[in-house]
Amino acid sequence: MRNRSHVRMLILVTVLLVSTLHATTVTIGDQYSSSTTTYFPINCYYNYSYSQQIYTQTLINNAGEITKLRFNYSSGTASNSSNWTIYLGHTTRSNFPALSSSNWIASSAMTQVFSGTVAIPGTAGWMEVELTTPFMYNNVDNLVLAVDENQPGYSQGYVRWQGFSSNLNAGMYHYSDTVNANPASPPNATNTNAFLSELQIVFANTDPPDPAHTPFPANLAANADARSILSWQAGTVEGTSYDLYFGTSSPPALIGNQIGITYNPGLMEYDTTYYWQVIPRNSFGEASDCPIWSFTTWPDPTIYSFPFAEGFNNTQFPPLGWKHTIVSGNYGFQRTTGAGSSPTLSSSFEGVGRMYYPGYALTYGANAWLATPEIAMQDTTKQYQIRLAFWKDSTAVASESLDRIELYLNSSQNLSSSPTLIGTVHRTKSISPVETGPDGWYQYLFDLGRGTGESKYLIIKAVNATYNGFGNGMNIDMVELLEHSALAVPLQAVSPRPMQNAINTSILPTLRWENGGGIVTGYRLYFGTSPESLQLISEQSGTSYSISSNLFWNTQYYWRVDSFNASGTTMGELWQFTTESVSLQISSPANNATGVALSSILNWQDVTNATGYLISVGTSSNVWDIANRVACQDSQWSLGSNWLFASSYFWKVVALNGSQEIEGAIWSFSTLSGQAVVTSPNNEQTQVNLEAILQWQAVNGATGYLIDVGTSAGATDIAERVACSEPVWDNPLPWLYSTTYYWRVYVLNGAQEISGAHWSFSTIPLSFGTPSPANNATNVAITTWFDWPDIQFVSTYKITIGTSSGAGDVADMELCSSSQWTPESNLLFGQTYYYCVCH
Repeated sequence: MRNRSHVRMLILVTVLLVSTLHATTVTIGDQYSSSTTTYFPINCYYNYSYSQQIYTQTLINNAGEITKLRFNYSSGTASNSSNWTIYLGHTTRSNFPALSSSNWIASSAMTQVFSGTVAIPGTAGWMEVELTTPFMYNNVDNLVLAVDENQPGYSQGYVRWQGFSSNLNAGMYHYSDTVNANPASPPNATNTNAFLSELQIVFANTDPPDPAHTPFPANLAANADARSILSWQAGTVEGTSYDLYFGTSSPPALIGNQIGITYNPGLMEYDTTYYWQVIPRNSFGEASDCPIWSFTTWPDPTIYSFPFAEGFNNTQFPPLGWKHTIVSGNYGFQRTTGAGSSPTLSSSFEGVGRMYYPGYALTYGANAWLATPEIAMQDTTKQYQIRLAFWKDSTAVASESLDRIELYLNSSQNLSSSPTLIGTVHRTKSISPVETGPDGWYQYLFDLGRGTGESKYLIIKAVNATYNGFGNGMNIDMVELLEHSALAVPLQAVSPRPMQNAINTSILPTLRWENGGGIVTGYRLYFGTSPESLQLISEQSGTSYSISSNLFWNTQYYWRVDSFNASGTTMGELWQFTTESVSLQISSPANNATGVALSSILNWQDVTNATGYLISVGTSSNVWDIANRVACQDSQWSLGSNWLFASSYFWKVVALNGSQEIEGAIWSFSTLSGQAVVTSPNNEQTQVNLEAILQWQAVNGATGYLIDVGTSAGATDIAERVACSEPVWDNPLPWLYSTTYYWRVYVLNGAQEISGAHWSFSTIPLSFGTPSPANNATNVAITTWFDWPDIQFVSTYKITIGTSSGAGDVADMELCSSSQWTPESNLLFGQTYYYCVCH
């Protein structure tokens, strides 16, 4: 048995040694997929992250010494996330069945292969980690990869890694802002996932390299960018350096040997075929059978003839000869078609395509730019201009958005050195100059100046400058480059705001327009309510004019802008708009409201730009006996004293706009009835205490009360019109026993009296309780005294005692100062006595 086992071990080692002779780089995952993960290998959005992923033997299918790992970074700024510890190990497991801490693969069953700082790239591509301790993989078991990220702090947004589906829960992870998981005893996992990170496993090499592949520009490519940087991908067995051949003939000439997998030939000739070859080398030799590739550069994209127009209708983006650069943020300009972008657009300005910058998905400070091809604006007798169509939703998503497009002119196809800012477009309604009119497409025209004898580039820069971090989508279409004689008259002004035939325009509008083309010295603005009698209201160089005093509501206005320069004047198109109509809207009290408080103030909604109001108030419709066209600066009016109880009032408001009056509807309301409501005693209540206080509910707006009280209905023998400042009256004397009282309250509102209903109540009956001696008592002592319970509010009593019923031969109505009486002499033995007490 021992010898047989020894033989097996020798065979296994031999297989491993043979396997290492076939060195390789194994790529796991779909490199061309757009699917990403934020969980593997680490989650940068939290302070700490720990993950384990299982890659099956069938995915790897190669044995040998692993010397490097590569992770496919996609996007995001990975700050505070570069302190990694990496473990590799063999496992027979293929998944993680549950989140319990016992389901982690123990760190003791793995090998720590790296611990230190990694360099996470800022652009998409493979991130390489060279292992400090190589790992020998047996190609029998599955491979477990654990990554522990230990640097405190987190990235401001999610960092994404290219991923692929393993079809198993082959990944498990834990992330936290407070708990830094210890790989030796990790806590319960946050979750499991079947979507793993793409991985390149680099095995030790002992063979010459394989040929390079995947050239860029692609082999036989047409219309290749003449500014292209050549690049290629290493073969399965990588080279350590590359011999590069490049030129316009085949075979191409040797350029030299280099380490990197890119080569910048500089600006190549237009419409020219280039040939190139890459021969990888390493210490074991050079690759064989390396192909010669070729590509043809694009035709000369220089803009020589004008007008030039780019509508982004061709699917190629950026267009031929244009250059697109993302300076900051995850996204730049995009070509889009039709509806469906955010904000939603119904159509493009021209054709099927447009250029779109997704500001809503970007944070503050993000920006990108798109540069035109070289512009041959060299003729010094010509004036050059750019005109473009621009659309931005300036109300939805972020109404205070400062997002904008900046236009620069430069001698290079970038924003280096000192580019010249020639214009800004923002469409923001909250910053000066304020944009008016509805959102939509507008054309903007800017002067580039006269020709200078040299070519220029126009750079369109998009800036996301919304402080809450979520801006607006911006759209550009139909970029036109125009050339005009410096001596020609200008073209008609264009893009009026308010738009042609606009309705519901503010009565204090800002009129705007754009230069329609040519060199403009200034503009003459004509304005009026009749197209036949427009008045010149301004001669100016700018393209906006703010109306300084209110226009009339619901009125049609006409205007025209004439453009002029030293060569002449071009009459503009007749434009028109209609101002907003207004209607007065009630606030409080509501129309036909009842039970309105006497102190109520009349309120109505503000009318924008109204110069004042007139109010009329009366006690019947169209009878204004309380207020007749009383002036109000604000949208409310107070009577100055209480309204009357149980009264109806009518009112209307006129909104003023200088001499213009807009009359509102007639509104009405009714006040409180003013009737008092009893609180206690309740009406017709019996058994009322002799100390009872009369109370009723306070009446809103009452200035006081009067009360009548009597012992019969309508009588006032107890109180007659006694004034009460509060809804309560206290009889200065106790009420009488077994007596019915009647009372009524008058509610006062200045001179107005509201008579209440008659209420009544009855007091408790008189009860003497049990006397001593008790009634019909026998064997009473002859020295006894007479005693009875005290009666509330009674201070003296009278007692009558006799030897027969009704007799007073012992005491006849004798006065008692307390509830007892003592005879002057003993009572007689065996005598029956009769007695009564009254008060």
